[in-house]
Amino acid sequence: MKIEAKILAALVTHCSTDTTRPHMAAVHVEWTEGGTVLAATDGHRLAVVRRGAATGKTVAERLYPADQVKLAAQAAGRKGLVRLDESAIVAEAQGKPGMPFVLRRLDDIFPPWRNVVPSWLAAPEPAAEPAAPEPAAEPAAPEPAAAEPAGKGGKGKGGKGRGKRGASEDHAREEARKAALANVPDARERSSAHRWACNPAYLAEACELLRECGAGAAFVHAPDDDLAPFVVTGQNGQAFVVIMPMRC
Repeated sequence: MKIEAKILAALVTHCSTDTTRPHMAAVHVEWTEGGTVLAATDGHRLAVVRRGAATGKTVAERLYPADQVKLAAQAAGRKGLVRLDESAIVAEAQGKPGMPFVLRRLDDIFPPWRNVVPSWLAAPEPAAEPAAPEPAAEPAAPEPAAAEPAGKGGKGKGGKGRGKRGASEDHAREEARKAALANVPDARERSSAHRWACNPAYLAEACELLRECGAGAAFVHAPDDDLAPFVVTGQNGQAFVVIMPMRC
């Protein structure tokens, strides 16, 4: 497969630099029936780039060392391409012959990265079937006219009693509303309940990857609780980054 060198250069920044974990110091490429998926992680974040539909059964997968991918991307230049073969990585700069890098084989297993991807991002939701039209409701029968209150000018004893009863019901509803609001924490209490932070360098590199992928504007989805990750997505859905939150 061929991919833009600028995308690979931005993707390898999400790989681990720990040589004792070669399965994370690599770019994972997965060929599916509908396209290709590239993934990189360092244990704190995950970057995924999709090419094509990227759905269906996995046909093949391979690990490419991050240092070799980085060298090939630099050799190809921003406007060049990098070809990922079974036995080599070839840098194809514009107007120059391909520069092959002998692939250093990695037999390690890439982490199961789909386990940390939120369900709403893992796969597009199926289109909902149109709902059947509801039958037209029959027109309601007209209500009988209310009886005139007894007494002169509508101020009889019966009307006076209903007025007092209505006022007491309004008072009861107002007291119930105040009691319900008393149990709702204010903004400061809500913000202190979930305190999360994101590594700014990770966020900047995620936005750079989306920009190189032509994803347009980046959208940051903040976590709902202390254990949920940040998710950075683009407009075209071809790339996303999952970042684990920091304690603060």
